[in-house]
Amino acid sequence: MEPLEASARNLSHLVGQGVFAAWSDPAFYQTARRAPHGSVAWGEGDRIELCADALYLQLTGKSVEDAIPAREAPRADPTPARTEAGRSER
Repeated sequence: MEPLEASARNLSHLVGQGVFAAWSDPAFYQTARRAPHGSVAWGEGDRIELCADALYLQLTGKSVEDAIPAREAPRADPTPARTEAGRSER
């Protein structure tokens, strides 16, 4: 896999495809910026926007589960469950 910096700069395979046809215009491509919520965006109104999280996962080869480990969900009722006899199941 390429180093992260090199991969992040090489999106040429998208140029000319679908919404990315706009990248063929150098003036449009020069509008690239980091959007307030962390994505990479081009054009007025963020006409093209690439999700920072999706880019990270693609460039590192990580899965969502690798990048954001699952946490055990909290119990809805923090009190121990009781049996019919009233004893705690803990």
